[in-house]
Amino acid sequence: MDKEADQKSLIDLEMKSFILFSFLIFLSWPIFLIVSYTLSKHQISSMPAYWQFLVPITYLFFGYYSLQKKIPFPLIKKGEANTNAFFYSLLSLNFLWSFYISMKHDPNIDGYFLIFSFGLIQIFQSTTGLFNAKNTLISGILQVIFTSISYIFIYEDKFSIDDHLAIHFLWINILFFSFLNEVITRQINRIKEIQFDLEVNNMELDDYSEHIHRLLKEVENHNKFLKSTVEEKTKEIRNLLDHMKLAIFAVNEDYQILNPISKHSEDIFEQTIIGKSIFDVLYPDIKEDSKEFEDINCSFPLFFGEDEFQFSAFKENLPEIVKVPIETEDGENNKLLKLSYAPILNETKLVEKVLFMVEDITQSEEFFFKVQDEFIDFRYVKEVIARENKERIAIILEIAIKDGLTLFNRFYYNEDKQEDPVYFKNLLTEWFDKVRKNVNDLVLLDRALNREFWYVDKLDPESDDFIDLKIESPRRLSLSILGSGLNYIFKYSSNAELFFPVFYDLDYPFIYDISNKFDSLQESLMSLRQIDNEKLKDSTLKVINQLILLFSLSKIIQHDQLASEIDDLRYYLKKHIEKNDNSLSLFGKTYNRITTNILKLTKSLKEDIKEKIEKKKEERAA
Repeated sequence: MDKEADQKSLIDLEMKSFILFSFLIFLSWPIFLIVSYTLSKHQISSMPAYWQFLVPITYLFFGYYSLQKKIPFPLIKKGEANTNAFFYSLLSLNFLWSFYISMKHDPNIDGYFLIFSFGLIQIFQSTTGLFNAKNTLISGILQVIFTSISYIFIYEDKFSIDDHLAIHFLWINILFFSFLNEVITRQINRIKEIQFDLEVNNMELDDYSEHIHRLLKEVENHNKFLKSTVEEKTKEIRNLLDHMKLAIFAVNEDYQILNPISKHSEDIFEQTIIGKSIFDVLYPDIKEDSKEFEDINCSFPLFFGEDEFQFSAFKENLPEIVKVPIETEDGENNKLLKLSYAPILNETKLVEKVLFMVEDITQSEEFFFKVQDEFIDFRYVKEVIARENKERIAIILEIAIKDGLTLFNRFYYNEDKQEDPVYFKNLLTEWFDKVRKNVNDLVLLDRALNREFWYVDKLDPESDDFIDLKIESPRRLSLSILGSGLNYIFKYSSNAELFFPVFYDLDYPFIYDISNKFDSLQESLMSLRQIDNEKLKDSTLKVINQLILLFSLSKIIQHDQLASEIDDLRYYLKKHIEKNDNSLSLFGKTYNRITTNILKLTKSLKEDIKEKIEKKKEERAA
């Protein structure tokens, strides 16, 4: 089909050339007639017969009629060759006939008309654009030969100046039009090449367009399929989540809670949580100046784009139990939530989101803290089981506890009256380095001690986290850091004792002073309400320093719930001071709730401490 179309296009192009050349012939012979008639009248001489002017025009009409009716040229079969045959025969007739008429009637129509004939013939050839330089030269040589023969056999007059001019004009025309035809044919060929390239490009563009259209259609269909699949899977997941008694949701690297969430999430948090930050929903009570807050803020971004192993390593830095204030119709209530974390991996097995699983354990809060104080952590148990020499672990823990309690007693009484933060920093660094060197193969304990060691940097005057000496005492902060570090070792020892006894004494002077310090706190809290606004800030700072000390003492006696309440009160008072609010608005609902909890927890503290001391003595004696 394409081949037939190309052939038809070629025949149409040749037909247009034939029509153009025919028009020039049709126009030139009437001009020839007018010139002949004018010369004959001017010279009062005869002119060629009128029929002689009609011969080329008659052949022209015959050829055009034959092409239209598809009458074949003699001995020619193909349509393309048929057109060329008529074309070249018309060209030859035009040349020969005009040349013959000019020479035959030279005396009658003046020899200068021969010059006109030669020029007109060359113009015809160049106008068609079918002759290049080579063909023009060949036809020119034939014309010169024919002209010479014509002068010998046809020309009847004497050879005159106009004949010389005609001969010179002929070869000049041949050279000029050879060059002109070459330029024209090159331009035509270039145009044809450009046209061909454009047609090829158009065909390629059509193919590309069709291909792109097909791809877009496929993408559209695929998107519809994916959309329906996602909607179906989302519905399945939502149905699954809605039947779980847990709050389950995913969180992105910007700390935002993503849709979908389990239906039970609304029951736990009693608010819309989609799009909110986990710091607002899960960690509102975690203090910004705490190591716990720093752990979350630093560890969470390290999950994303990493493998599951790194997630497991840094997951330990996230809290497992949190208290969250919940606004209800009855006012503000605290809920105790147990948190679990799991990675959501992408197709390359890297963490893309973090899955949070939240369980409300508020109803068992008292039981939880009791169990936590008698802590059995199966992670620690698993690590101890994996170690062959369990006696060595017990000895390492005994030495760490003994050195830590001795250093704590030294800081507590501070007989040297030291207040230089660098002094406390160096002693703490020495103790942490020694302990961590001995327990370096106990990964979980080493990691916990490393988190507490982070606070030691606050005692470095060159650190960006250096404490405000007007508010915090270096000695009390050192006791807090050391107490938290010892608390981790105590918990690890409780788990190690399942396999081998860990002996240590609590018979230190500061231990017997703990209950007295809590009695002093009660007096300070009572007197704080009676102080006027101008002195409230200074008195509050004194209470904060008392709380820092009591926090460390609570850690030493392994009373985590009491330590948590004390730290909450410290943070609350600190925030109040930072607002520069000296009013009695300090003593609001939050203050009353925390102080009541502390008083309740310390009611039988003296007896509890005495019982712990005696228990450790009995274990050692046994």
